[in-house]
Amino acid sequence: MRALLFFVFIILIFVAIRFTLKRINQISAEADSEERESAPVSDDVETMVACEVCQVNLPKSEALVIKLSENAEPHFACSEAHLKTLSNKLN
Repeated sequence: MRALLFFVFIILIFVAIRFTLKRINQISAEADSEERESAPVSDDVETMVACEVCQVNLPKSEALVIKLSENAEPHFACSEAHLKTLSNKLN
C-alpha cells in the first residue's frame, strides 16, 4: 500500500513539474512575440554597393567613389588600393 501511495505521489510531482515547465515556456513565447511586435522598425536602410575590383559589398556611405565625368556613372571601391587599381583600369 505504501509503495502505491509513493508511486501516485511521484506521478503527481511529475505532472506538476511538467505543467509548470509548459506554462513557463508559454509565457516566454508570449513575451518574445510581444517584444518582436514592439521593436521599432529601422527606417535607416542604406544602399549597398559592390567594390568593382574585389566584389565585396559595403554601404554606399563607406565606399570610395570615382567618376570619370560629371554625367558618368560612379564607380565604387572598398579601399585606396582598389580605388587606384580601378582608376588605372578605367583610364
